[in-house]
Amino acid sequence: MDETMNKPGEERPRVYRMPAESYDLSLLTELRHRVADQIKDLPEEVGNRRPPGVKNSIHFLVWHLCDGEGRWLSTFDAGLKEAYAAIFIPPFTKDDPIPRAALDGVFESSKRLLGLYAESGRPRTIPPRFGHERAALAHLHWHWAYHCGQIGLLRVMLGYPYTWKFQE
Repeated sequence: MDETMNKPGEERPRVYRMPAESYDLSLLTELRHRVADQIKDLPEEVGNRRPPGVKNSIHFLVWHLCDGEGRWLSTFDAGLKEAYAAIFIPPFTKDDPIPRAALDGVFESSKRLLGLYAESGRPRTIPPRFGHERAALAHLHWHWAYHCGQIGLLRVMLGYPYTWKFQE
């Protein structure tokens, strides 16, 4: 008998619940993958270049996205402050060239911190301006989407257009 099926006489649950948090955290993971896809083919020197009049390089934006996510998650869950500090401090500045290998490490650390957040089970402290956790996580979604668009535009400005492809 399939172990996932109910045993005879057991009532099957009528409502299947997927916590809203699961969706929100899955979306953050997907957004991180999309950004990683946008930069995987860029030469390191292009990722650190800034077109005239632009304040941020692509590599800095990637670091900023991962750092921002870690900073917010460790604000919502105080138990993550130490893990965040170990991963993201000292920070890079807008003027620092950021090696591609450092970004790979930051992506992996960001993924690990998100996993710790999902599994902690600790009470969350959500800043009053958000009201509740879903709104706070939605802000992180917006942050990733906003800078993802900037990264795409910077690629075009730097002569490396990005072609979006759906998996077939």
